[in-house]
Amino acid sequence: MQMASNGKCIFFTLVAFFVFALTGTSLATPLTDAEKRWLEEHGDEIVLNFDRNFPPIEFVSKDGEYLGMAADIVALLEKQLGLPLRKRANDWPRILQQLEEGAPVISAAVTRTEKRAKFVYFTGPYVEIPMVIVTKREFGENKTLEDFGQKKVAVVNDFAAEEALRKKYEGIFEIVEVKGFKDGLRKVAFGEADGMVISLAAASYYIEDEALTNLHVAGNMGGSFSLCLGVSKNYPVLFSILSKTLDNIPPEELQAVTAKWLGFKYLPPKVENTLHVLKLALLFGLFAVGLAFLNGFWLKKKLRERTGQLSQTEQKVEALVENAPVGIFSSTPDGRYLHINQKMADIFGYSSSEEMMECVRDIHTDIYVDSHDRLEMVEELKHAGSVADRELEVKHADGGNALDISFHA
Repeated sequence: MQMASNGKCIFFTLVAFFVFALTGTSLATPLTDAEKRWLEEHGDEIVLNFDRNFPPIEFVSKDGEYLGMAADIVALLEKQLGLPLRKRANDWPRILQQLEEGAPVISAAVTRTEKRAKFVYFTGPYVEIPMVIVTKREFGENKTLEDFGQKKVAVVNDFAAEEALRKKYEGIFEIVEVKGFKDGLRKVAFGEADGMVISLAAASYYIEDEALTNLHVAGNMGGSFSLCLGVSKNYPVLFSILSKTLDNIPPEELQAVTAKWLGFKYLPPKVENTLHVLKLALLFGLFAVGLAFLNGFWLKKKLRERTGQLSQTEQKVEALVENAPVGIFSSTPDGRYLHINQKMADIFGYSSSEEMMECVRDIHTDIYVDSHDRLEMVEELKHAGSVADRELEVKHADGGNALDISFHA
């Protein structure tokens, strides 16, 4: 457990495990009557803001048509909603600005960052795309960002990659801000920058489209970025509508869209192998393993408790969870606790885990200061498989000061 004084609040760490299998049905739920009324009353006010120059994700064709992977996702959303959205081409900085200003706009291709999370609600991601490093061919292969000490690395201004680079590599190499992918790749091609951090999708598209034959993918940035739908936090009902609608799209339709637009090229064998490793790491991270193990443990435990057949190993695991120095709980997506350890009850001000489970009937409203934080996390967990180090504000049992928690799932 991490504890640090924070004025009126105290900072804790919680580890959560969600049990999706218990519902027995699809996690997607139909729109409520209130959400349908909201859509009828405000549907004409909503504008889909899209980046005019972000191929193959979203862009404007020569004929002025909205195209790209995100455009096809939007078409599936419109089909589910039975409502065509007004669309407006914009530059990316302006799209972010309007979200921050609280305008009634949707971004169909936005990545969650710590800075943006202050003013944007994000649905679960519909695709993850690796971030790679593009260099001249003579720079070699199998490179990492640590190989760029005292060199120049280009990145598109206001994109998620820029925030990530500045957080980790500021001062290690010179970060060169560029207006767009084409501008950055040309700087690399003509020796004005040593490399560029860019999505694999954009790298593949522009290297071919611009005939930049002296460039190649030299290595991985060491992660990927997730594309989500995003709306201003001024519109929680719209966020709920989009989350549910995205969940209702059949998986095979989403897969067909991504396969259509993400045909990666110019991948050396070492990079291809690394991408496979990256996917495995994302799927089988620490918390995903913990999720599967503890969820299975608690489900089996409930069955075995009825027959009195708890093994020594299960007893040891139970003791480990109950005596952990961090709050640990398991819950269903609809907001019911299945298990709470004693530290969790202590953090929230309850005398026992039994009392907390009895008092908390709906996690969304009884625990979270902003119930949409819970919805947003469940969406991310369903699509990404894990949530790491998310800072949230929750309610204490005494109804007094709120608590700041660091949440992992």
